[in-house]
Amino acid sequence: MSKQHGSQLCRIRETIDPQKRIDSLVNRTLVRDTFLKEYAENKYTADTIKEYLLSLRHFCSFVMAEKPESVGADHTLVNQMREKATLWSASYRKDSKRRHLDKMNRVLGNLITPEMVSTFEKSEAARMAIAYIEQSSDPDASLEVNQSVYTLVRDFILLEITIANAHRSGVLSNMTVGEYNAAKKAKGSMIISVKSHKTADTHGPACVVLSPALFSYLQIYVNKVRSQVERTDGTADSKKRDEANVFLSWTGAKLESGQISTAINAAWQKGGMQGHVTSTLLS
Repeated sequence: MSKQHGSQLCRIRETIDPQKRIDSLVNRTLVRDTFLKEYAENKYTADTIKEYLLSLRHFCSFVMAEKPESVGADHTLVNQMREKATLWSASYRKDSKRRHLDKMNRVLGNLITPEMVSTFEKSEAARMAIAYIEQSSDPDASLEVNQSVYTLVRDFILLEITIANAHRSGVLSNMTVGEYNAAKKAKGSMIISVKSHKTADTHGPACVVLSPALFSYLQIYVNKVRSQVERTDGTADSKKRDEANVFLSWTGAKLESGQISTAINAAWQKGGMQGHVTSTLLS
């Protein structure tokens, strides 16, 4: 967070002062006319502008509290800048709410329906993924897993889990083998508890609920498909195995949140479906 604030302060300073003097950050006229009116309002959304102003307010509070020698501006000006930044931020509130409502309406209009899910699951791509999974479940069968097969199976499972749970993509990105191994059965479903995700501090671990059929797909992926791309160092360190991520790229690297979203939508489009899968209404 501190790096983000610092980066945004540098952008403000570079925009309003070619000499990049730190004292220019408390020049109300420069910030208002040069940064907000001439630059930010033509480039950023209201929410982003509010983030920049928040960084400026934090900077002013820091200067008032710590009195760094590198900032020679009068503290009265610093305090006035902080108050102005607060008022300017409030002035963007209506635009921010309007954009949020517009985004919500777009998302609601693009929500997938049960009929769309049924159509996808009958598609050729979905049937092929299930066929590969079933072939892998046969202990006497040998499945050659190339990149095409691997991504087809992985992306299909990612999409099915997303449809069933509607978590943010970060939940699947951060799911570990240890958490998968610790899955518990409850009321006929399997529950995987994922500790690391965006709202963990507020809501605690995310519960990924899987039907018996979907959990069996995941088991086959982990044991028969994923194992063919997993990076190992030749040791039997169970702790390292437990900390490894469940969903990997073809090269064996962790899939980041954005890559999870890309994989989910790739599976959706391979099934002949239009649009994008949105995991949450607020994403």
